[in-house]
Amino acid sequence: MGKKKLHKQIEKKNNKLQKQIEKLITSSHTYNITFFTNDSGHDLLNIDSNQTKIFTCKYNIMGNYNTQTNIFTWGYMFDLIDKTKKILAFEIKKYIPTISDAIIKLKYHDTAFVELMHYYVSNSMFYIDYKNINKLIGLASYITNTNIIYNKTQDVMNFYFITDIVTIYN
Repeated sequence: MGKKKLHKQIEKKNNKLQKQIEKLITSSHTYNITFFTNDSGHDLLNIDSNQTKIFTCKYNIMGNYNTQTNIFTWGYMFDLIDKTKKILAFEIKKYIPTISDAIIKLKYHDTAFVELMHYYVSNSMFYIDYKNINKLIGLASYITNTNIIYNKTQDVMNFYFITDIVTIYN
């Protein structure tokens, strides 16, 4: 039996996660994200489409991508953000030894892809071509076992891990 391909493992896991979230939203929907604090003091976000609420969820900050400079910054770098909102971004950082070990031991057949993923997890801020954003999102989703959503404001795409869906609206 030949070596595994990391990108295939990521794709398989992400397809499973995506099927779960597609019950609520699909990539063809345009949706809005609204942040709020509930009566219990929990920071949540609402997802709505055409002013119809779809779901409310707990979240963590993955990071942001500047579309003008092509620089991605992991969420753990944002000093003004509460640490509890950056837990999953720190999980990405903890993945460095795992992916380093995979390179050293030639664990995967798709070495160039694995090295690219190593570059992404090993740097807190880095250049990434827009065409590779989906690879980055896929890796982050794979590591954290969560779905990821984003919103775009001006020249910045903000990415969020969905940690728990609190309410689904019909």
